[in-house]
Amino acid sequence: MKTSHIPGQPALAVDHAGAGELLVLLHGIGGNRTNWTDQVRAFSPHFQTVAWDARGYKGSGLVSCLHDYSKMYARNKT
Repeated sequence: MKTSHIPGQPALAVDHAGAGELLVLLHGIGGNRTNWTDQVRAFSPHFQTVAWDARGYKGSGLVSCLHDYSKMYARNKT
């Protein structure tokens, strides 16, 4: 399993392993990508498995203010 950071503001931390069809694992409030470590290892022989940290959790960065979220949303809608 490898940990990478997807560049951007904020950067997002992801653990990933395997190849094939993509399986994305999402943590809940209070969790982080490491909650899925055992599952990433178990599924990676069969799938490209990714567990990520949402913004502001564990290895992912924070936005500087709520206005940053609205700018990201507007950029993605155009």
